[in-house]
Amino acid sequence: MAAWTDEDSRRLRELHEQGLSLRAIAERMDRPKVTIGRWAKKLELTFGTERTAEATAVKVLNARERRAEAAERELELLEFEQKRALDVHHKRGEWMTLRRGEGGAEYVTGLDFIPARDLREHANARASMAVNIDKLTDHTTEHDDAKSMLGQLEAKLIAAVQDEIEEAGESGDSR
Repeated sequence: MAAWTDEDSRRLRELHEQGLSLRAIAERMDRPKVTIGRWAKKLELTFGTERTAEATAVKVLNARERRAEAAERELELLEFEQKRALDVHHKRGEWMTLRRGEGGAEYVTGLDFIPARDLREHANARASMAVNIDKLTDHTTEHDDAKSMLGQLEAKLIAAVQDEIEEAGESGDSR
């Protein structure tokens, strides 16, 4: 392994300021964690849970932003494809498709209708786009719903146990 340099110290400080964990810095610098830990200590850099939590929160926010942007792009494609199909349906455009000619050669041609095969494939593609948009935009909803349901279940169980304790106390039953 190459000797530690001033450039390594500068890079360690830079990556630490970005909120990366000790492990992530070691991977990025292609150095053992022990070496990074030793030099971080010499440079008085710490890796507390608060810093890790802050960096994780930033990563989650960035991931949510990227998912939202991806959902927006997917929605644009979906709207474009819907408009293209509707334009043909309302006789405002042609449907471009492949046709087979003599000898099996294929060529592009415009039609004033959407062939059944193309319509089916187009509908499947749009449905797939809609599913992708749902997955990208509803990522946390399922988890939040599950947490909410578990919280409600917990509250009901606690209330039931407290009711049972109260009933046992009133009846003198010491189960």
